[in-house]
Amino acid sequence: MKMMLIMITIAGLTTLPALTKPQETAPAAGETISKTEKGPILRLEQAVQAALSKNRELAAARNEIQALKGARLQAGLLPDPELSVEMENIGGTGIYTGTGLAETTIALEQLIELGGKRKKRSRIADAELQLAQYRYQSLERRITADATTGFFDALAAQKRVAIAKELFRLSTAFHRTVKERVNAGKVSPVEETRASVVLSTARIRLEKARRNLSISRSRLAAAIGENRLQFDSVAGELGGTLSVPNRDRLLHGLNENPEMVKWAALLEQSRSRLSLAKAGQVPDLALSAGFRKFRETDDAAYVVGVTLRLPVWNRNRGRIMEARSRAVQAKDRMTFSTINLRLEFQLLYEQLLLAVKEVTAVQTSMLPAARSAFEAVRMGYREGKFSFIEVLDAQRTYFNVEMEYVDALARYHRLKAGVEAMTGRKLEEWNSQNMKDADSGETGGEK
Repeated sequence: MKMMLIMITIAGLTTLPALTKPQETAPAAGETISKTEKGPILRLEQAVQAALSKNRELAAARNEIQALKGARLQAGLLPDPELSVEMENIGGTGIYTGTGLAETTIALEQLIELGGKRKKRSRIADAELQLAQYRYQSLERRITADATTGFFDALAAQKRVAIAKELFRLSTAFHRTVKERVNAGKVSPVEETRASVVLSTARIRLEKARRNLSISRSRLAAAIGENRLQFDSVAGELGGTLSVPNRDRLLHGLNENPEMVKWAALLEQSRSRLSLAKAGQVPDLALSAGFRKFRETDDAAYVVGVTLRLPVWNRNRGRIMEARSRAVQAKDRMTFSTINLRLEFQLLYEQLLLAVKEVTAVQTSMLPAARSAFEAVRMGYREGKFSFIEVLDAQRTYFNVEMEYVDALARYHRLKAGVEAMTGRKLEEWNSQNMKDADSGETGGEK
């Protein structure tokens, strides 16, 4: 059975006036937002790039990685030797007055760590560095998803304004038509009053859409790290090709999610901490060697020494108990986190499938039917075939479906950004891989 791939092509909002795209100029080097004759516009790639480059939390995560590299270097260093100088038989009484009979000893002492403590500390530092890198990758994915979601929310808000403008234009024209029919004595003046109410409602709806657009743009500016709005509009495709890749392929990407793979490093860290705690039961050895000078006889001799801690009262049992409990805790947390992450992915995937089906239903069935009905009723009203209420109902239905269509597309892009953040690649890349696998005869399918 060939690998299944759900893919549909969504047409644009055909009844809406096309959003005028101003003549664009190529952005200068390092420029985040493109300039146009009508003002700066922002594209998806620019939004994501700005979010990643300006996010202070991500910068802090990078600095944390550098700091842990230093900690890893420090963990692998040997203890420094200690130099000691000791003088005996000075400043006393009798023949020991002054330093005439002083004995001077100069010695070097080196601590020898036993039980592989230095190696175990290095392993702990390695694991901590890996965890910081995984945290950075997770944060990078979240920031990308937030910027993507903010971009498409702003793009959808622009489409809603365009729809509201078209509704206001049609309401104005319809009000004019009703007024002409009232003046001609064909309908009651009450219908002109009703048309005025409809026009006022369309005006309010347009103003509300504009306010929501302003809010969406402000949120997008915050998501990309801008203190103030530096763009007038966003440019992108809200419709286009909507697709849901094979679930098994996406699950492969999920298994490489930093929140999944980090547990290997965390378990290694907990095991190394337990091993280090057990190594703490092995006392370290301190070796010393030196030179002693006898002032009284002007003779000299070498001095050697060995120091070994006797583990009588402290056998590190408390740290071993703590480390063992932390290791068990890490396994429990790994199981809990893995289950939750897979459940979150499953929910996102199912919602993504539903979003595609919803968009398909609206675009292929509901929208054409509502558009056809509205046009027929609107034209028939001029000829007296339909009542004012029928026109109003058809208009309201049509534009509600238009708004629902935009809402469904925006919902799809939000869910798509979430799935991409979890799997680490754009859905279009997974789709391309699915097609290659299907051509090569690889089997699979949705479950």
